[in-house]
Amino acid sequence: MTASPWDPAKPLDDFAAREGIDPYLGWVLGAGWPHYDPAPDDEAVTVRIPLVLELADGVTAAEFAEGRGLSVTDKKRWKSSVRVPRWYTHPPRWLADASHCTAYVDAGFFARVDDACVTETVARLEIGRPVLGDVEVPEAASPLPAVQSGALALAGIIDDAIAFAHERFRITVEGQDAQGSRVESVWLQGAARGPTHAVPYGREIGKARIDALMADCTRAGRVDETRLYRRASAREPHPGRRRGVAHRRAHGTLVMDLAAGFDPAEAVTGYPIVAVQLPATVTADTSGGSLGSYVLDGLRHILERADAIAGTPASLPVVVNFSYGNYAGPHDGSSVFERALDELIALRSKAGEPLHVTVPAGNGHLSRTHAKLELPTNGKSAHSLAWRILPDDATPSFVEIWLPPRGSEPPRFTVTVTPPAGASAKSLTEGGGGVARPGPGVRAFELREALGAGSSTGMFLVAVRPTRRAAPGGPVAPAGEWTVTIENTSSEPLTVDAWIERDDELDAFPRGGRQSFFDDADYLRYYPARSSVRADKGYRRDRIPIGAVVEVDPATAPSPVTRRGTINGLATGNEVIVVAGYDRTKLEPARYSASGPTRTGDVGVSVLAESDESPVRPGVLGAGSRSGTQVTMNGTSVAAPQVARQLLESFGPKTMTSTSDPPMTSASDPVSRIAGAGEAEIEQAARKSGDEAPKLATERAGKGRAIAPAGRRRRGQRDRRFGRVGPEGRR
Repeated sequence: MTASPWDPAKPLDDFAAREGIDPYLGWVLGAGWPHYDPAPDDEAVTVRIPLVLELADGVTAAEFAEGRGLSVTDKKRWKSSVRVPRWYTHPPRWLADASHCTAYVDAGFFARVDDACVTETVARLEIGRPVLGDVEVPEAASPLPAVQSGALALAGIIDDAIAFAHERFRITVEGQDAQGSRVESVWLQGAARGPTHAVPYGREIGKARIDALMADCTRAGRVDETRLYRRASAREPHPGRRRGVAHRRAHGTLVMDLAAGFDPAEAVTGYPIVAVQLPATVTADTSGGSLGSYVLDGLRHILERADAIAGTPASLPVVVNFSYGNYAGPHDGSSVFERALDELIALRSKAGEPLHVTVPAGNGHLSRTHAKLELPTNGKSAHSLAWRILPDDATPSFVEIWLPPRGSEPPRFTVTVTPPAGASAKSLTEGGGGVARPGPGVRAFELREALGAGSSTGMFLVAVRPTRRAAPGGPVAPAGEWTVTIENTSSEPLTVDAWIERDDELDAFPRGGRQSFFDDADYLRYYPARSSVRADKGYRRDRIPIGAVVEVDPATAPSPVTRRGTINGLATGNEVIVVAGYDRTKLEPARYSASGPTRTGDVGVSVLAESDESPVRPGVLGAGSRSGTQVTMNGTSVAAPQVARQLLESFGPKTMTSTSDPPMTSASDPVSRIAGAGEAEIEQAARKSGDEAPKLATERAGKGRAIAPAGRRRRGQRDRRFGRVGPEGRR
């Protein structure tokens, strides 16, 4: 096992309690390190910690990377400890005013957290999952793509398991039997380093290399894609990790097909693709707390490639889809990652052609992971939440308690955490920025306070160890009902939000996570016998079958645990396009599709797109991991790329939507246009069938339904080359 990069002689809790410091930093570098150590069996390997930084006013990424304020000797040590990718230290002119960057640091950075090179340059920071292996800072990119005069818009995909050699991302060259790739670049962030260090970590494969591999791996007119991926060294080298595109269903492949896939015979040349495949360990961590630096680096890489293809900066429209999500976070767009994303989108659009980023609304509508507490004044202020942590959970569990903005008034809240059976309860009061732990013999949890972690708001973090013992004699937390009590000690009624972080397990990522939840007796999950549903609670009773899932909370719902506000915690910024999912036959939001509003009162969701064909045929069709195959997936992560596709094609003459509007300009409102077309067609179809299209709450539907692209394949349809598509999408 490698050691934490934090020097045990320095007080970690003091640094973690500073204003603007990610509260997870104290957990990751301290008690939680065994759960984040990327190389538990190799002491000699280099480990770096990724950070997303919000720089202080007037400080540039280049100044931070150089070690502002240090002596010449110390600057050399600083540069070996702190690696900032060139996208931030040598940005294009239109990004010169950016105030966010990423950095990959080792123990040398943490040894200087009290020095001016940190205290005077960093305003806020968020920590990510440690990187295995060193991070290089190449001075320039690999040979850039050739200028393409016919490029209409660029599709950027940030995902996992991207089968970049799939036929849906190829084009048949006129007059030749060979096929060329539409993928200009794919950055495999978790793969072994290539012979040339064109990216700071992982391996980049350009179009010329992809075309050469396809030609070399073609047998009897067909590309041996398995052999191609093996020769491209696309597999991540570390043991115990999934095999990505070796599985039949590959999330990133299906998402990229929905966003930018075409039949190669259509000869579509105007929409080049730049793909970024996130490290497998980042995807496996469903909390989303690991991915900030990797996504921001991926976006800068995509934009660099877009400018090279266009020949001039910020002159090619770019549409990026990023189908990831979590449950927790400030939910007001104030996280460092969301601020950095908003800044990048705004600066790009200001400089020239727009950058659109589509993200899913999330699938946690029924997860019971959000509670909203209305706390009266002192004397009647305490409210307890029952937090159910399941047995045999191999991963840590977290609750974030987000407070309202605070001025100069005295402390307003006290939070108490009580493990099952009432043992070792611990409390913290707002304003101290401290940490509370049980006694030396009980190492089950930590309660931390973060000062100003969400701009003007603070939060409490409860971190609980796994309930499955990782090693004989190692620490373990008790499963069962944990109690989180929040007390309002002020003289005014106040509102507090609590979110449980996502902790489930994805397909082919066997990390042993089990999702915890709030367990409240007043929370109605299913409709019981009609006579027992009280009308004064606001629940509908007419035409609701016994046992039906409750999907909407009435305004008078008695439980603080609510379905409202369950929107993806990475999707509450001002500039992203948030896509929820709907059922095509019911014309209603999918049961799992998360709901707004955000903590600022914004709707949250931008638009709806299809995520299920019907209640009995969930999901939509898309490309499997090999050419000639199709699979189904559901969730808002497959709704988002369909909106990305509509945005992408709206910049050119080839449009697969049914609208005949002229191409979109940078001044257009893309969401209103896409949603308006969808609503019009759905209303017309409903009238023809004699039905009425369901009215939608904006917190779940935004500006309405966006119709699926007209060229999208569906189950039961005839494919001219492979015959009928079966019920599971197999040909």
